[in-house]
Amino acid sequence: MTASFKPVSVAIGDLTAHPANVRSNSPETYDPENIAHLKASIAVLGLLQPLLVQKLDGKYAVLAGGRRHAALKDLVADKAAKGFTAKTKVDCRLVPEDCDVTTALSLAENITQAPMNAIDEFEAFALLIVTEN
Repeated sequence: MTASFKPVSVAIGDLTAHPANVRSNSPETYDPENIAHLKASIAVLGLLQPLLVQKLDGKYAVLAGGRRHAALKDLVADKAAKGFTAKTKVDCRLVPEDCDVTTALSLAENITQAPMNAIDEFEAFALLIVTEN
């Protein structure tokens, strides 16, 4: 299947969890430190990767991007975070309502991402330090 998903902007308050998201952890059980790092990144750089959503019951259900969604909700709740409210729109890709491979899409997004190796990560941070001074 080759799919292209329509880009849409969705208010953070209109996002909800998707029942077909393959991560068994609910957003409440994500590692708080991990979400804090993602929240800080989004606050400074914006949402770098769109969420994959599907319209369900009048909301946009997050099929892939649950951690990003959790970080966005934290930003909305954080009164010190500037520019993030329930009405703030974020980039998403819309899966058609009649799509019958939602579990496969969620699984593909989650298992195809590989973490950086330690050397590449070290060199990237070192470059940031050099360019900031």
